[in-house]
Amino acid sequence: MKKHLYNYKIILIALFILFFSLKTGWAEEEKQIRIIEKNNGYLQYIYRVNKDIELRGVLAESKWYFDVDKELEVIDFRFNLFLRLNELIMKDISYITVYMNNIPVRTMKLKDKDDELIKNWDIQIPDNLINKGYNELKIKTYSRISYSPCDDDENIANWVVVDRKSNYVITYSKEQIYDKISDFPKPFIKKYGDESMGIGVMIPQKYTEDEISAALTLIAHMKEYKQGYNVKTTLFRRGDYQISEFESMIYIGNFNDVPDELRNIIKINTKANKNDGYIYRGELEDSNKPVFAIISDKGKSLINAVKALNNTELKAQMIDRHMLIPWDFNTRIKEEKIDDYIYLKELGLNGIEVKGRNQQVTSIGIKIPFNEVLANEANINLKFRYSDNLDYEKSMVSIYVNGKPVGSKKLERDKRDLDEFKAYIPKELRRNNYYDIRVVFEMIPDGIITCERYLASVPWAYIQEDSSFFVPKKERSLMLLEDLPYPFSKDNDIDITTIVMPDHPTKEDIEIAGKLAELIGIGVKNNEGVIRISKGAYYEEKYKNLNMLKTPENYYSDNLIIFGTPNENSQIKAINNSLWFKYDEGYTKILSNEKIELLPQTSQQSTFVELKPSPYNDEKGLMTITSLNKQSIIDALYYFKDDKRGLLLGDAAIISRNGDLLNFRFQKEAPKPIIEDNPLENKNTRDYIMFAGTVLVFMLIALILYLYKNQKNKK
Repeated sequence: MKKHLYNYKIILIALFILFFSLKTGWAEEEKQIRIIEKNNGYLQYIYRVNKDIELRGVLAESKWYFDVDKELEVIDFRFNLFLRLNELIMKDISYITVYMNNIPVRTMKLKDKDDELIKNWDIQIPDNLINKGYNELKIKTYSRISYSPCDDDENIANWVVVDRKSNYVITYSKEQIYDKISDFPKPFIKKYGDESMGIGVMIPQKYTEDEISAALTLIAHMKEYKQGYNVKTTLFRRGDYQISEFESMIYIGNFNDVPDELRNIIKINTKANKNDGYIYRGELEDSNKPVFAIISDKGKSLINAVKALNNTELKAQMIDRHMLIPWDFNTRIKEEKIDDYIYLKELGLNGIEVKGRNQQVTSIGIKIPFNEVLANEANINLKFRYSDNLDYEKSMVSIYVNGKPVGSKKLERDKRDLDEFKAYIPKELRRNNYYDIRVVFEMIPDGIITCERYLASVPWAYIQEDSSFFVPKKERSLMLLEDLPYPFSKDNDIDITTIVMPDHPTKEDIEIAGKLAELIGIGVKNNEGVIRISKGAYYEEKYKNLNMLKTPENYYSDNLIIFGTPNENSQIKAINNSLWFKYDEGYTKILSNEKIELLPQTSQQSTFVELKPSPYNDEKGLMTITSLNKQSIIDALYYFKDDKRGLLLGDAAIISRNGDLLNFRFQKEAPKPIIEDNPLENKNTRDYIMFAGTVLVFMLIALILYLYKNQKNKK
């Protein structure tokens, strides 16, 4: 037995070495989107296709979508299109057309010479065709390899490839159109250059607990507005950075510590109550950069003002550049009716039309709170109609959820004016927070007599706005990294969370706390919850006389996030026995456990992340991010970015200094209780069985007496 155990450990170590030597985790692949700030103040937005796109058949198309913010003006749009062509394409009857918002811009021959296999065009798109908001760039190809278009449409040799080098470049000028408090978080959340410092959130050098709590809660609330934007946000103490380093600035704190650069926007009556909350919007005098300030000498008023900004109805009334929020003002969002039915029209979709031959696809996205999973009976109920030019023996509709098929239905001629299809979401797909629902129509044209009729036939289907999604929900049973920000976010709100910083927070620690606040803020729409702050050594005598971070005992009933090295954060030592990856007695290395044997370099240089029920309150969560190497912790936050967070799985992770990730699962699903049948139903069933049994007994006795009597009469 010991020999087998030894061999098992050797295999684990070998696999571990192999995993950590495969690649460098921090190596960035080529970015699909780049934004460059030019010397003249213009923004250059570059989108790269990055993956080859195959266009097959006679008629084919590809689309790209982009948004133009209201404060941006398109100066120039260039589409750099690279195509790879197969050698069979006929040069005189094969074309490509470029469209902007369904308006043709330019048509070119796919080939000018028979031996051309690569083509490149630099196409200027007129800026008057580009809208504010949503835009569609599209290419359509008409590709022929013979004089029989129907054969060409089915021939596997008829292809064109949009090369991954293709890109479009938009040059914008910036306009200043947002200047009221009600516009917040515009113009702070917007397109910034990749090298920009973005938004700075400043707190006083000697901040109070409420001041940093208000700042962290604001950062969390702003996160929901960042969808589609890559905006760097840095939390810092006054003096850690220069205000001029940032493109926009937010100050949260008391009146005495307002920096000189922001005093020009402060307007307050000398008799005003400085314990109320005051919100200001302005610009820096020397650079015209946007500035926002939330100021009060009473910490709770700062938090109340932050909550007011995340109440849409209240914020809409803040049409000036300065606003008073009384310290006792009710900022609670009026409760909205929560319904398990979501209709298409509630998603802003007044029906969906799909048009075209063969396979046509449309997608719908549904989000549910991070702390919940779908319950039994969750389903998708489509109501739709379709054209009458279909081959109903071959045409059908299918539903896919997150890439997995969940049901299909044939289209029927007698239901073409109103059809309905309900598909249930299977158990294995009900754990997600986001559901990509893909509806796939296979619309095969009817009566293909001639090639021309086939190419001219354009079937359609229309999904009605009263189609619905039934999404009954229940609480998650485990706290897992793939479900972050749960348990720190519940029911689309912050679930009160305390971030425990190192005993003597540094500039880097303050920034880490700000990044963790962004994690907590994902999906937050309500405004009741707050993020509180503590330090590992709050209990030490030397801190008791300070007005900073004196953490009440009841904070231990919160969700907790503790980060740092054991030498810098005393709370890491305090909870060491609750960790799966424990430190040794001298706090010089992480110990191996039943899951893995750790090499010395790994135990001393890697970062260990764990998520579990809190040892102080098992209904709340505890996340620890710890290492003996401070820089390793800073680097490990890479995996909390939006596009990387999905790589974290299970309830524990090791992140090497090189950025390689290894996931673990320690928690197990609790055995589900056996739900007994309804006692009333049981009683009714017993009564029925007893009654039926009695009747059968009497019938049997009667039968025996009858037979006995007949037998006797015969004798």
